[in-house]
Amino acid sequence: MTILVASATANTGANTVRALSSRGVNVRAMVRKAGDPRAVALAALPHVTLVEGDFDDHDSVKRALEGCKRALLVSGAFAYEQFEREVFFVETATRLGLECVVRISTASFLIHPGTKGQYGRAHHGIESFCKTGQHKVIHLNPNWFFTNLLGNAAEAKSSGKISLPCEGTGAGIRMIDPRDIGEAAAAILSLETSAALEPLLSKGCIELHGPACVNLHQNVEAISMAVWYDIQFQKVPREVWLNLVLVMGIPRVFANSFLNTVEQTDGLTPPGYENFPKLNYPEIDTSAELLAIWKPKYTLEDWA
Repeated sequence: MTILVASATANTGANTVRALSSRGVNVRAMVRKAGDPRAVALAALPHVTLVEGDFDDHDSVKRALEGCKRALLVSGAFAYEQFEREVFFVETATRLGLECVVRISTASFLIHPGTKGQYGRAHHGIESFCKTGQHKVIHLNPNWFFTNLLGNAAEAKSSGKISLPCEGTGAGIRMIDPRDIGEAAAAILSLETSAALEPLLSKGCIELHGPACVNLHQNVEAISMAVWYDIQFQKVPREVWLNLVLVMGIPRVFANSFLNTVEQTDGLTPPGYENFPKLNYPEIDTSAELLAIWKPKYTLEDWA
């Protein structure tokens, strides 16, 4: 059995490649450039071969999928083309007879009809498309990644602070290490029989979370302890934080989406979300269908 991982140099993609390789599974890793140092490192792993491909080059996607039995799909969150890229990938996988596509979605509390968050809208559309078209897709819905705060690394190093548009002291959610996401995806993709996939395919959307509830303030504290110097959590006004993200070159539509994500992760209700269903984030646990074959391993302290 050969499994395609696309794209393999993405954080979760690379972790899935490593997890599949350690299980002795044949992996075809789709990368944009085989000479990319990240791709070279993956190619050095046992049972891994590279194939060059680009989600916007349909012929390359088809070549990458041909001969594979199953596939992992993860594409960039801050891209206007996300819906079209992933839908084409899924349709092509179906035409070529793949048993299933496991795709990395986003936190389920971000996915609502009419959500203001751009990538929440994209994932809602992709999940709806797959369900309506009866495509064999398993959507993994992970919570906040511990690694998300690495975007604040330069600020932490220069000022000893990590600035966010919230208090950070909410009830917390089951944040997750990307290594756990890779292991979970590998556990599904390497199931021995088609029948073993059925409970997950029937469920469709699979909650995928870490072992314990963690809030953003605790996330910062763990980083501070791990790097051996004091890093303070700093709340800033939402407009100030938004402008900081815009200066990084992220388009406003995606910056707004990320702003709303941070607020909701802390249990806040962003403007315009007042009539949305209220979710008790700490009670959202990993789906039983996944827990039957996988358990989260990495704590916040392990990651830090």
